Amino acid sequence: ANSSCYFAATLVNSIVNQTYRRMYCQSPPTALLNVGQMSITNMQIDMNIDGMSDDSDSSYVYDLGDTLSSLILNKATMTIENMVVKQTICQNLIQNTGSLAITNLSLNPHLLLKGGYNPNQLESRIIVYQSGSESVLSISDSHFYGGYFQVYQVGGSLSIVDTVFEQASRPIYADFASEVNIERVEVTNVGQFNGRILSDAVTNSYETAPVQVWDSSATHIIIRDCSLHGYDPWGVLLLSGANNVSLANNTFN
Repeated sequence: ANSSCYFAATLVNSIVNQTYRRMYCQSPPTALLNVGQMSITNMQIDMNIDGMSDDSDSSYVYDLGDTLSSLILNKATMTIENMVVKQTICQNLIQNTGSLAITNLSLNPHLLLKGGYNPNQLESRIIVYQSGSESVLSISDSHFYGGYFQVYQVGGSLSIVDTVFEQASRPIYADFASEVNIERVEVTNVGQFNGRILSDAVTNSYETAPVQVWDSSATHIIIRDCSLHGYDPWGVLLLSGANNVSLANNTFN
């Protein structure tokens, strides 16, 4: 609602030659916390956000504040299968610090809004966030749409197979990973002309490639049979400080 949002800053992006008003909005608390063993099957998440002036207004960027919050927080063992999300909410839609397996997650935020999808609307900044050196995350047969980061990993192992990523500034970010396996993944319509707006302060100070793997001590990093398409001055794939890398049968554009 309007009463939960306030003006934070003015953002300028010289690449797309536009200026935006950044609005911070209060993020709701965690709705589901798992500290045992849990399976979620055939679940749909619907959210209604009332009181926004006009979510199709391209001169605004809405963020869910600086406080880390997650709609679903897994601290133990969880499986998610056949989940449809029509509206993401909280800073992170899903956060994992344990073992999490996701199969057939489908995101379709804001598809029916006036003027079509606007990546700067109010939605989760990160779709799936993982942290912790012993954490395990596997994603398969899923379709990610929207958000700033779609998969953001700091520590642990990461496996993504048979999955599509669309409409994000940085769909895959992995740092300090013990293992990275990305196979048969399609990344399309991402980067600075398709994802959430990045200010000049970000583009001039940070590496912004859509797919990034950083400072990994992984026994192996595999990126195979993938299609990576998008625009960024840093390219579509950035590997920095990553060892034991295997790239095979990928297409880049």
